[in-house]
Amino acid sequence: PAKNNAELVSRMAKISREMNREIADPSEARKIIGL
Repeated sequence: PAKNNAELVSRMAKISREMNREIADPSEARKIIGL
């Protein structure tokens, strides 16, 4: 299990890159979730 949110985000970013998916930057993430 992840020890903190930063570790969880790091793991998900690694998995996304392995699947050739782009990582949203903070501005893109805000748009995606409607903030």
